[in-house]
Amino acid sequence: MNPILIDPNNHAPDVSPDDGWDDAEGFGAEDRVTGTVLPPRRPLTERAAAAPGEPAGAGLRIESNVARRDADDESPGLQVQEISGSVIRLEQSSEGPPKVARQLVFHERAPSGKKSAGEGRDWGLAHRFSTRWIVLIGTGVTSVIILSMIMLPNINKANAARPTATDRDLKVIDMEKVDGMDAVNAMLTMQHDAEQIYRIYVSSTVADEVLPWLVDAEASEDEFRKSWSPSQLATGWSPPPDTLWQVMKSRDKPYGLLEGTLPDFSKFSACFVTQNQKLLLDWKATVAYGTATFEELSQKKGNPSEIRGLLSEANFYTTTWPEEEYQSYQLLAPVGELSVWCYARRTEAVGGACADLLRTGEILNEAKGSKKITVRLGHGPAGALPNQWSIDEVIHADWLTR
Repeated sequence: MNPILIDPNNHAPDVSPDDGWDDAEGFGAEDRVTGTVLPPRRPLTERAAAAPGEPAGAGLRIESNVARRDADDESPGLQVQEISGSVIRLEQSSEGPPKVARQLVFHERAPSGKKSAGEGRDWGLAHRFSTRWIVLIGTGVTSVIILSMIMLPNINKANAARPTATDRDLKVIDMEKVDGMDAVNAMLTMQHDAEQIYRIYVSSTVADEVLPWLVDAEASEDEFRKSWSPSQLATGWSPPPDTLWQVMKSRDKPYGLLEGTLPDFSKFSACFVTQNQKLLLDWKATVAYGTATFEELSQKKGNPSEIRGLLSEANFYTTTWPEEEYQSYQLLAPVGELSVWCYARRTEAVGGACADLLRTGEILNEAKGSKKITVRLGHGPAGALPNQWSIDEVIHADWLTR
C-alpha cells in the first residue's frame, strides 16, 4: 500500500488467518447480501504464491468478481399488509315514505254572463262598426264643439279684467320721430358709392382728380395739396368684398366709416359725410390731419390751431399746472406712440367739455379710455415744459371736419 495514505494516528490491525470479515458463508439466508459483494478470500496457499514479476507480500489484489443472483433465489421484495377490507356506510335507520305520482285534474270554468274579450275564435280579427253609429258619434262631437264656441264669450266675459280708475287716465301717445334717422337710413345704402370714392382717392396720381370728392374742397384745397401724395396702388384696385360699412352719428350729424384691407394687408379706415345730399370723403378725419405734427408739439413748435389725437385723463401736475386749477390730460398721436401733456381749467367751458367727453357710467363703473378729439392748443403760462400745452378750445368731439 502507498505509505503516503497511511494515517500515523490510526493504525489498522494486522490481518490474521482467522479473520472472517470477507467470509459470507456463515451468515443466514435472511442476512444474505444482494447485489455487488467483495470477492472471496483466497486461501493462504494462493496468497503465498505471487504472480510472476510481482513481489511477495505486495498487498491485496482486487478483481471484478460480481456475485449474480440465480433465478431460484427468492427475494423478500415488498410486503403488503391489508389492514381491513370492510367499509362503514351511513344508512337511514328507517325508510322514508314512498313517492306519490302527480295527478292532474281538469276543472271546468264556471259560466259567466260577461263575455271576456280576446277569448273567442274571432280574436285578432277586425270588426266593422255600423255606419249609423259612426254618424251618430260624429254628430255628437260636432255638436259639443259648436256649443262650446257659442258659450265661450259668456265664459270669458265673467273672467275679463275690469278697467280701473288709473287705467282710464292713460292715453296712447304716438312714437316721436327721431331727428336725423332719415339721413342715417339714406347713408346705409351708400356703401358702393363710398368704395368708388375711396378707390379714386388712393389710386389717383394728381390732386385735381380727388378734390371734387372732398368735403369743403374749396376751403381746404391748399392744405390738401400740401399734405396729399399719390399712393403706390394700381389704377384698377378696388376695396375687397369683405369691406365693412358702418353709419354712426356725432352731434346729431351722421357719418359713414369704411374699413377694409389694402393689397399689402394693411388696414384702412375712411370717413364719409353727406353734403347737399351727396356723399363726400372727409379727408381730414381719414388721415387725422393736424396743423402741426406731434414731433413739433413735443418741442413746443408748429401751429397748434387744429390738432387731432386720442385724449385720456392723466395725473401729471406741476407748480405751473396745479391740480386745484387744472385737469391733466394726455394727448396721444393717431399713429405712433408720441404724446404731449394737455391741461384744461376746471372752471372754464373747455374743462367741462373734456370732462363730459371722458365721463363714464356711474352704475356700470366703466373703465376710462381714450377718445378721439379735435382741439386747439395754447402755449400756457410761463414756466411750462416744452411738451405741456393748454387746451383752449374743443373743436369737435371727434375727428370730423367742422
